[in-house]
Amino acid sequence: IPAKMLAKTLADLPAAVTAKLAAARLEHKTVKALGTPRRLTVIVKGLAERQPDLREEVVGPPVSAAFAPDGSLTKAGQGFAAKNGVDASQITQKEVPGKKGLYAVAARHVVGGETRALLPELLRELAAGIPWPKSQRWGWSEVGFVRPVQWLVALFGGEVVPLQWAGQTAGRKSRGH
Repeated sequence: IPAKMLAKTLADLPAAVTAKLAAARLEHKTVKALGTPRRLTVIVKGLAERQPDLREEVVGPPVSAAFAPDGSLTKAGQGFAAKNGVDASQITQKEVPGKKGLYAVAARHVVGGETRALLPELLRELAAGIPWPKSQRWGWSEVGFVRPVQWLVALFGGEVVPLQWAGQTAGRKSRGH
C-alpha cells in the first residue's frame, strides 16, 4: 500500500470502525488501526459477545391515517405494523411530544444477535468502504481495493471469523516477505 494512502487510511479507520460498530449496536472499548505496506490491521478491545436487546417505541402515521373509523387498521396502519415486525393488535394510540394529535405507536423488541454472526458482513462492508484514491480490480472479481488482497486474518476471541472477501478466506496466519 503506498505510504501516502496508508497514512490517511490509518488516521480515518478507527472512526469508520467505531461508526460501523455503533450502527450494529456492538459495544466496545478501544479501536486501534495499524499498518505497513503489506498489511492493514484493526484491533478492537473489549468487543461485546452480543448486541444488547433493543426495546423502543416507534412512531408511525397519525391515528386518522392508521385507523379506520371502526377501529381496524387501514393499509397505512398495516404497513406500519409489518415494517416494524409487530402484530397489528400491538399498535397503540399516543400523543407524541413535539407533534399535534394522536399517532400510531408500536413497541418493538428486537433480540440482540451474536457478534460472531454479525462480524463477517460488518468486516466485508468495512473493507469495501475504505475510500482509496485509486483502486484496482484483478481477475474476474468485482471487488476493488488499493492492491490485490493476498490473505485475510479475522479473529474474535481467538477463533477465526468465517469471512470471505476479495477471493480470500480468513484464517489466523499472516505472511512476511
